[in-house]
Amino acid sequence: MKKKFLSLLLAGVVAVSMTGCSEAAKELKETTAVTTTRTTAVEFADDEASSEGGNYISPKGEVVLGEYKGVSAVKTDNGQSTSTDKDWQERVMLKVILNSTYTGLSHADIQDYVDETLEFNKKICDDGGYELGEYLALTYDMSEDEFEDAVKATGEYMVKLNLALNKIAEKENFSINADELKAGAETYAGLYGYEDVDSFKKVVSDDVLTQMLLNDKAYNYVIENAVTEQVQVETTVVNGAE
Repeated sequence: MKKKFLSLLLAGVVAVSMTGCSEAAKELKETTAVTTTRTTAVEFADDEASSEGGNYISPKGEVVLGEYKGVSAVKTDNGQSTSTDKDWQERVMLKVILNSTYTGLSHADIQDYVDETLEFNKKICDDGGYELGEYLALTYDMSEDEFEDAVKATGEYMVKLNLALNKIAEKENFSINADELKAGAETYAGLYGYEDVDSFKKVVSDDVLTQMLLNDKAYNYVIENAVTEQVQVETTVVNGAE
């Protein structure tokens, strides 16, 4: 099976928390279900994706980007700075998806994402000598059934996000040099518990790692240029005090 979505399965910056991502995915599904004028409201084809279509880290569909520079999103009041607020970052990325137009997507792309996510996590466990249930509980605080349900719920969101990040990296002419590739391999090898970089590179090719890092750059570029929406907070005066 071609690893179309491996950049999103691995990327430390791109891989938002499964719980938070599920919320963004739910909002995307609710928006597209009731608002057919949204550019992201596309019909997914029922046919199977061609075994010859796509490449390692891109689903088969196409995306025409809308606004992705200076995107604004409401910041939640959770005590975190904007740069580390995952909820805010996910809202920004949801705006990027909603601003864009998608064509040629297939239900098979979504299923590929689900299958490859599950396969990849099982591979991590096999390589590290972990039980899958133990690994998922420690990493995501989920049971195996809960994790599979969450992956299915995030499928459309993650496929569309991956397409958008690929296109942003292309439009901004981002590149990865040899030093960045080496550092990226070391970072991800450590992140996923591999004993050394060579073990990691047996699973992830340089081409796949390069696109992972390009998508990281695209993600960071969008976040660094995003704007926090200011929300008017209403206060109630009681006995002359707020």
